[in-house]
Amino acid sequence: MKKIGAILFYTLFIILLGFYIIVEINPNFNLSELDRLLLLCSSSLSLYFGGVLISKYKNNKKILKINIWIFFFLFLILFLTLTLFDPTWGRSGLFIPKWSKEMFQNYIRNSFNIIPLKTILNYIMNFNSLLSTHTIFYNLFGNLICLMPLGFFLPILFPKQRKTKKFLITITLFVLVVELLQFLTLSGSCDIDDIILNVSGAFILYLLLKNKTLHQLSENVFLLEKHPLDKKELSKIGVIIIIIIISLFGMIECRKFLYQQNLKNNSFYYDIEIIDESFDCQDKQEKFYEDSLFNYYFSCVKSNQVYVKINGKKYLVKEVLQYNSDVTINDLKQAGLTFIKEPKYTMIEIEEDNEYCYRTILSSNIVELKTSQVIYGEDYMNFDLYLIPQKEGTDLLEIQFFNMKTKELVQNEIYKIMVDKNLNVVYEKVEM
Repeated sequence: MKKIGAILFYTLFIILLGFYIIVEINPNFNLSELDRLLLLCSSSLSLYFGGVLISKYKNNKKILKINIWIFFFLFLILFLTLTLFDPTWGRSGLFIPKWSKEMFQNYIRNSFNIIPLKTILNYIMNFNSLLSTHTIFYNLFGNLICLMPLGFFLPILFPKQRKTKKFLITITLFVLVVELLQFLTLSGSCDIDDIILNVSGAFILYLLLKNKTLHQLSENVFLLEKHPLDKKELSKIGVIIIIIIISLFGMIECRKFLYQQNLKNNSFYYDIEIIDESFDCQDKQEKFYEDSLFNYYFSCVKSNQVYVKINGKKYLVKEVLQYNSDVTINDLKQAGLTFIKEPKYTMIEIEEDNEYCYRTILSSNIVELKTSQVIYGEDYMNFDLYLIPQKEGTDLLEIQFFNMKTKELVQNEIYKIMVDKNLNVVYEKVEM
């Protein structure tokens, strides 16, 4: 029975892992991050139970050590996929883009930080704000947890890593290499606070497993050792873990409550007034702001004479947009600010006479797709699809439109996307 059970679990492992790989490489599958993580965890559990049964059948614990190696490589693949390759997380893969001054400056401005604790403190200070709960907890606890498994894998697989100094050096170098790759490929963000959180998370689990009881428990579970365990110590550890989990969920619920209250009470309302003090305005456009998709220009050179008065205090418009994330360019537009708005990238205008939902499919990563806000009416849908060049090449972009109620595919459009060596993008619609 043990042999048959092991075969079944190993077969299930291969099936689930194969499906996970298909989901990762096939754009037709659109599973959430949590769904994909659960899929990978299910395959890992199948491998674990298969290893336990075959080890007991053959009375050989070496098989479980092999399983731990497989777990280790699966973890590395998952981590590197999420940090470097997964387009869902804004990753572009291990190709070095043809840098431009504008692209580099935009990355440094929005995705680069070398000031320790700047990002961490920013999220803590914004706990009671209209910043999304997902963003705060993903960036703080996600970065803290993501490398924790290395606190288990490295000491158990590499005996030299059981020394604290060598473990810390290895973890730090590993995170530094990943951050450097993100910087070189302009993928994700390069932030010293990510390094602090990643290393801290791995070191926390490393220290926890230094505890004799937890160390023996991990060997009993993963290597089928038979260490006698201190039940009182286990109970204390269990209570601490439960308290931590309850506290975390409590923080999340508290954050959701504060967010809803701020939204309901409109506590972040700003009384905004635009003040233009320019007189001798030079007849030349001046760029005063940019975001990920647009450049914004004044009709003449006057950015040092255009102010916004917020709740009685006067600031330069360009400084407010740079340093105050709660006031947007659209807020200033509604208050009367006039400017010229130009897209930074080639865009496809989508106008449909029906109210659809849609999905885009692009097999390669020659461009990154970003969508403007979708405008729905009673019988129409409009949005702009921006083509952000990543590397030279040609590909077909498919846009599928679905009935909003039945989710049935009703039509699709095909575009041929071409990116030249200078990262200029052109497209043409392919008639079906």
